[in-house]
Amino acid sequence: MKSSHRLLMLVLGLSVGLMNSGCTESGSKVADPGVPVVPPISSTAVVDQEIKEPDKSGFPYFEGMVAGKRSSGKSWSVLVIQGLSENEVVHSSWDEIVGKADRNHKAAFYSVTSEQYKQLKVGQMVGMSSTQQEDTFIPQRNTTDMKIIQEPQLVQVTGYRDDIVTGNMLSMDPKKNIISLDISNWVNRHNHGAVNSMMHSINVPIGEDTELVDALGRNIKLSALKVGDKLEMIPAKKWSYDQMKGIPFQAKQVTRLTMTRSEKLDHMLARFGRIHTVVIFEEGKVPPQDEMDFERYVPGAFTGGISWVPYREGEAVDYKKELMLSELPVIIVFDDQDAIYQTDSIRELQKWFNDRAAEG
Repeated sequence: MKSSHRLLMLVLGLSVGLMNSGCTESGSKVADPGVPVVPPISSTAVVDQEIKEPDKSGFPYFEGMVAGKRSSGKSWSVLVIQGLSENEVVHSSWDEIVGKADRNHKAAFYSVTSEQYKQLKVGQMVGMSSTQQEDTFIPQRNTTDMKIIQEPQLVQVTGYRDDIVTGNMLSMDPKKNIISLDISNWVNRHNHGAVNSMMHSINVPIGEDTELVDALGRNIKLSALKVGDKLEMIPAKKWSYDQMKGIPFQAKQVTRLTMTRSEKLDHMLARFGRIHTVVIFEEGKVPPQDEMDFERYVPGAFTGGISWVPYREGEAVDYKKELMLSELPVIIVFDDQDAIYQTDSIRELQKWFNDRAAEG
């Protein structure tokens, strides 16, 4: 009995010793409640976040950067992507962003409400909860909830400089290597309020010494430029615009800038707090609605203005992509920020205007 008792005490003592030394019987460490636990030093390297497992609510959660926004006036969508810097997102074209999203498999389109759409900005870091994923080449998801993690950090410079001429390309003569540029906004850069609507344009010869680059500083060819591109030009020598004298312009460097969504839709957006109605139709075809139709059914549309815009393939701004249009013709109403209503029926447009007026 005494030997059995000593054996039992030896086993108990060994167990207590193992516990006090911070080990289990299998030899693994356990935390000592009396000693604070020091977490391991984490790496400072940036690690791409992956899509997290669905939470208990069943909605998958994804964090990334808003890389683009699309609105048709009846649906709203944003592209959220991982693995790109804000500089890349801001200064890359839409096609480049979509191409990168397709290749890195860490991106998705999110359908959002009009209110969520207004809160989201390109360059924001966001967390998106979603459901009902549609497996296309870039997943399409319906947003159930979202949170803004961080506002854009880059300070985007707006406005115009006196020493750099900025405008949008009107046309190109590939045989003579000459581009025609609308510089009206640059010419009126110091004017405030209402400005003369006269167009100001110049012809710019592109010589062997002219450097052509994109917004990220990468060399591009003249053939890469499209009608509607926003270009920034550094003159080869001091130059001032004179419409009467027509002083020739020589470019030292031409930069193709990345346009914001508001710049792409500039001539469609409303002015002075009103709304602007736009009929987009295929070039070469007669639009189904003319001024007489609007006078008869929607005379209120004339208050904010009505425009007829032909759709042309191959231009810098592809309105089918930008406005998510599956077919034309279409009528879209814009406020001063984006598209707010879309229809292909002037009778439905009439009802929308009437309902809007009734709401006050």
